[in-house]
Amino acid sequence: MQYTVPTINTDGISEQEKALPKFQSFYREMMAQLSRPGFIPVLCAHEAAHLFYLTMAGLSEYDPHPASIHYDPKIDDYVGDMAGVKAKDLPPWQKGKFWEWFSLIGRALAAGGVVARKLDPLPTAATKTTGTDSRLCATT
Repeated sequence: MQYTVPTINTDGISEQEKALPKFQSFYREMMAQLSRPGFIPVLCAHEAAHLFYLTMAGLSEYDPHPASIHYDPKIDDYVGDMAGVKAKDLPPWQKGKFWEWFSLIGRALAAGGVVARKLDPLPTAATKTTGTDSRLCATT
């Protein structure tokens, strides 16, 4: 079995910043998580569960994104985002069908975390969400 080293996108972080112990520590921790045996299949199942319910809610397009690290000056720290998908065209709810739409979106946001916890009960980054969806996806 061939092993591929995961890639973490660090665009926007200077070489000087990458040399700092704070960055190197964050990078090592994220790489350790991505390299943990069994983690990538759990992460893939986590994202697939989100997509399943988002598709039921009307999603037809999404963008995959790689694992990445960026610096957030608001918190004076680095923020990591595991590889995942970003919805491109989620339709808004229709008059008279809000609760149906809301239920599907709720399931979509919760599904990733539920699947990840079933497959890997250890608290991992696959059960946490960062980035723009974190405001909506507090349960995953």
